[in-house]
Amino acid sequence: MRQKYVHNLILKPLNDTFETKYLLIPFKPDGMKLGRPVANSNSTGNNNGNGSSKGMAGDNSKHFIWGRYLEYGQHQYVGTDNGNFDSRVLSRNHAMISCDKDTGKLYIRDLKSSNGTFLNGKKINDVDVELNVGDVLDLGTDIDGKLEHRKISALVEDIIIVPLIDGTYNPIEDETEKKSNILNNDRQEENLNVVAQRAAFESAMFGDINQLELEDTILNMDNEIIGGIYINNSIGTSSKLLKILKKLAIELSLIRTDYIKLRSVDNYLINFTTNVESVRRKTVELNKDRLNILKETMSRRLNEKQSHLINQYRSSMKLLEKEKHQLQSKYDKQQEQEVEISEKLLREIDDLSTRLEVETYRNKQLNKDLIEAQQKKANTELEERNLKIKITTMSIFCIIISIWYYKKYYI
Repeated sequence: MRQKYVHNLILKPLNDTFETKYLLIPFKPDGMKLGRPVANSNSTGNNNGNGSSKGMAGDNSKHFIWGRYLEYGQHQYVGTDNGNFDSRVLSRNHAMISCDKDTGKLYIRDLKSSNGTFLNGKKINDVDVELNVGDVLDLGTDIDGKLEHRKISALVEDIIIVPLIDGTYNPIEDETEKKSNILNNDRQEENLNVVAQRAAFESAMFGDINQLELEDTILNMDNEIIGGIYINNSIGTSSKLLKILKKLAIELSLIRTDYIKLRSVDNYLINFTTNVESVRRKTVELNKDRLNILKETMSRRLNEKQSHLINQYRSSMKLLEKEKHQLQSKYDKQQEQEVEISEKLLREIDDLSTRLEVETYRNKQLNKDLIEAQQKKANTELEERNLKIKITTMSIFCIIISIWYYKKYYI
């Protein structure tokens, strides 16, 4: 049976070491291998040292490339739809990304690589680590400046869930769709039709067939088929012949399925090309109708907005006029008060000037009287000093005469 949905992982380069990759991640226990591509089975066997081609999980391990399972040892290439990178710092089996079918979450784990795997700067081991949008994934480490010796640094840009069966919804997406608001029934029907067409187209492009069930369907009775073919000869039913026939039958069925897919896609493209002109005319008419409706709506809204703005302007003008009259009245009153205050101040200045002149005259008179009084006092003091000097001089003279007289007559 077909898968109901797949997870498309978009890896964006951060150091220009690869082109943006769009990887379809298979469910566990399968996984998308990340690593250096293997040239051929011989080189793989020689590198292993035992001549056998081994993959990630043993001789029978497989990895997922663009909707097909590829056995390890087959020719691989570096493309935007696989996990191969052109860098020598990567191991051939470097890391693996897988999806949990129950939760829809993506996980990455290291496959015991030589230079390690880093998620958001932290090294991971062989235990699954959840991978989210916005995470930075580094594979290996830089050795030198050469492009082939640089690590692979990628950003998980987006994880897209792609439905593969018309009418069947992913439970994870269904929970998200319940939260979305649909405006009307016409828009809802249109969205459902678009989803149905997209699911049918993507189912034809990306759907894969479970090889185990295909083997059970085509080769249900292996021994009986082989026995019927070789019942009358002695070739027998060897295990190698059985494996070859199984592989041929599976490849033929896959080729036939791919051919049917291509025919469906071809018919779809023919119908699309045929109807594109009518769709274009309808789209133009619909756009014209929408444009007219939009013009009418915008004109009505602009008129309403203009009327509202005019009313606001008039109200603002009235308020401004009222405020102007109030301010003018206050200004006139303030001017009158200032004139009255100025006149009062001038009168006070005149009074103070008169008082100043009177006080100045009085001060001059007082200074004159003071000078005269000081002059008289100085003259009086001078006369007293002269008198004291005279008295002192007479006293000294008398003493001298007395001494002279005493010496002359008594000694």
